[in-house]
Amino acid sequence: MLHDAPPPPWPGCNLDEIASELDRECTWLVRSGVVPTDVVAYNRRIAEIALRPWTPAFTHGDLQLSHAFVERDEVTGIIDWSEAAQGDPLYDLAP
Repeated sequence: MLHDAPPPPWPGCNLDEIASELDRECTWLVRSGVVPTDVVAYNRRIAEIALRPWTPAFTHGDLQLSHAFVERDEVTGIIDWSEAAQGDPLYDLAP
């Protein structure tokens, strides 16, 4: 139901911002030697799948178990809307 609501008027992250952050983080990991280069390259290819075009929807932005109230098998409430914005609905499923 959340993702079917009209997106809020303020924008969320866009693909260029996400791609730039991915570049920065991968560069740091390789330069610092924290993670082997081949591991960074492999995981980056997987992460780039998320950079596909998407239609903006209303997203929570920080959806996690501790932010949801559930009774039996029904979600009865969601808290902490501080990061809500327009975004990729899949991000709420796997941030």
